[in-house]
Amino acid sequence: MFIDKRREERFGAELAVTLVLRRRGEDGIVCGPLAADIVDIAKYGARLLMERIRVDAFHLFYTPRDQDNCALFLEGTPASAASFSVPVWPIWFDRLLLEDEKPFQMGVEFLLHPHDDQVEKLLVLARKQQGEPRSLLERLRLSRRS
Repeated sequence: MFIDKRREERFGAELAVTLVLRRRGEDGIVCGPLAADIVDIAKYGARLLMERIRVDAFHLFYTPRDQDNCALFLEGTPASAASFSVPVWPIWFDRLLLEDEKPFQMGVEFLLHPHDDQVEKLLVLARKQQGEPRSLLERLRLSRRS
C-alpha cells in the first residue's frame, strides 16, 4: 500500500526549464543546459520530464549525489519571461518505458527555502502554466470514470 508523505500538495504544470550542473561556488557550467519540463510542482520540489538524463560523461542524478563539488540547478529557458536559478537535489528518477520516446522523469527537492525569491518566481511561472493534476492515482481515478 502506498502512503503519500508529501509535505505540500502538488499541482500540475507544463513549464519548460533547463537543468545545469555547476561546480559549487563557481559560475561556470560543468554540463548542460538540458531541456526539461516541470510536470508537477509544490513549494518543496518538482517532478521533471526530460529526453535524457546523461549529458556527456555526467549523469544528472548521480553526479550531484556522488561529487560534493557539483550542484544541479533548475533554471529558466532563454524564452522564459522571468529568469530564475534554483539549486535542486535529485531524489529519484525513472524511465517511462511505455511511452514511445521513453523519456526520463526525475523528482527534485528545492535547496532553497520555499519563500525564497527564486522559488517564488518559479512557482508563479508554474501557476500561470498550470495543467491538470498528474499524479498516478488521479489519472487512474479519471480513467475509471470514462
